[in-house]
Amino acid sequence: MSFIRLLCAIGMLCLYTTLYAQSGTTQPTAGITVGKVSPQTDDILAPDPHYINCKGVFDGTVTDLPSISSGRANLASITLDAGSSTNCTLTHDPIQSGITSAARFHIEPIDFSLPLVAVVRFADAKGNDTVMTFRYTPRFLTVPTTVAIDSLAPNKEYTLRVPIVNNNSDTVRVYGLKLDRANSEFILDANTQQQFLMRAGDTVWVLVHVKCPDSKQYQDILHVLLGCSPNNEQKLTVQARAGVLSVLVESVDFGTHEVNTTSTLDVYAVNSGTIAATIQMLDLKDKGKGFSLRNVVTMPFTVPAGARLKIADVDFKPTTEGAVTDNFGYDIAEDIQNVLYDPTVKGNAVKPTGVEDELQGGLLLTPNPAFDILTVSVTINGITTTSAELYDVNGNTVGAVAHAAGNEGEPLQLSLANLQSGMYICKIECGTTTLTRKVFIVR
Repeated sequence: MSFIRLLCAIGMLCLYTTLYAQSGTTQPTAGITVGKVSPQTDDILAPDPHYINCKGVFDGTVTDLPSISSGRANLASITLDAGSSTNCTLTHDPIQSGITSAARFHIEPIDFSLPLVAVVRFADAKGNDTVMTFRYTPRFLTVPTTVAIDSLAPNKEYTLRVPIVNNNSDTVRVYGLKLDRANSEFILDANTQQQFLMRAGDTVWVLVHVKCPDSKQYQDILHVLLGCSPNNEQKLTVQARAGVLSVLVESVDFGTHEVNTTSTLDVYAVNSGTIAATIQMLDLKDKGKGFSLRNVVTMPFTVPAGARLKIADVDFKPTTEGAVTDNFGYDIAEDIQNVLYDPTVKGNAVKPTGVEDELQGGLLLTPNPAFDILTVSVTINGITTTSAELYDVNGNTVGAVAHAAGNEGEPLQLSLANLQSGMYICKIECGTTTLTRKVFIVR
């Protein structure tokens, strides 16, 4: 029986030695380098480290194997060599000398973004010891600092494409993706995989949907988790802003205008945004209503941030009386307006006062409505105009006065540069005759 027991003991010793030798080999997938072990004559200490669920964290069990001659010595200590170890913490089960024969231990980085070196000494009560070295080299993915999208229409959904690149020479595992403010303005695409492997050179596009409720800037933080600790992650900012690039083409109002006369107003584009925007097209929706565009700038046309620039002239020449409207259609490169016919062009055509008065009494005021200059000419019974003056509807003079220049029959011109749009009364002196007529000014 003693011989049989001896054989069994030798067999167990060989088995444990084999297991320990296996645990002492290099494990490239785990990044562990095991130090050389010198077994003592009595007991053998067999640490058995392994990964848990992420790189940089090691869990294991150390076992004190009994010697053939003197029996079990049991564990005495598990210690970290502070002089040779960097960026690591070591914890283990409580050890009672002479009683504990096996204990679990745990090693992880203090900062997952830095390399780890843990030199651990396992000792038993008889002085037998084993030293093992654990190493961890962090892997980083290349992610942008900020991914932003601008020029959004409020309450319309857009998609941000966030690139994640593995520029390492080996495979890196992503353990999760999350946003700080889930289900707010930013939402991860429903088909986004939370865990995946990235081989060397791989690029993964993460889709983030965004919808801004109003014309403000919004942002969130996207976390790319690379391990089981919250510290082992990379972060990037996703931003979106609504309404900042909306290039407004201003509406145009000709006010009251004579039939069969032509007036011209400027068309402006206003960029209320923070960066330049490009207009691709400008046109009128309806043709043949008396409005026409001239001198349109060469398209595409870039409007700098905060600028108000003239982009065209619009003429109005109505052929019949009554109110008439049209709409501008315009498209900007960022596809916000996308051929929206919205800004209005309008005018109200009236019977030409100048023609009527010329036929009935020899009085001509042109143009009427007027913009910057009003020309007055009258010939009644051989008497030419000697002066003309404008009053507002309350009878107050507005300062527009003209007198004969000395040449008989020459028309008088009144400057309207400082007057607002509206109706005025023109008082004309013709020798001993005084005439009054309504004048309309448009801006």
